[in-house]
Amino acid sequence: MTLPKLQAISRKDVADWVREHAREFCQIDELLREIRALYEKTDYRTRDGCLPMDKLAHELKKLLDTYRS
Repeated sequence: MTLPKLQAISRKDVADWVREHAREFCQIDELLREIRALYEKTDYRTRDGCLPMDKLAHELKKLLDTYRS
């Protein structure tokens, strides 16, 4: 059995997750600014403006570590 390929994630979905879950342990204003900048990198985005899960997971982990309260 193989798992389905992970889908790319929209900026809105990441921002919603940050507001709902990360606010408990992160400085979300700075984190949201960094996420916005990450999504502006055209070399990372898919054609529809999303980020592939593998790139997002790596970058989000670094950002969460940086902005942990």
